[in-house]
Amino acid sequence: MPGRKHLRTARWLFPLYMVVIALPPLPLFARAGHAQLDTPAGRTFGSVRAGSATGQ
Repeated sequence: MPGRKHLRTARWLFPLYMVVIALPPLPLFARAGHAQLDTPAGRTFGSVRAGSATGQ
């Protein structure tokens, strides 16, 4: 059938298209998540500053 080749291409191209479309808003979501968790954007959850446990 002539349409089979198009369907095979669409099976991998459409999911790739959806991923590419979803990439641009990711930095906005990350920044909103940091704001909601009240953490600075440059700090990761595993890092601890010296003196932060003693309240200094």
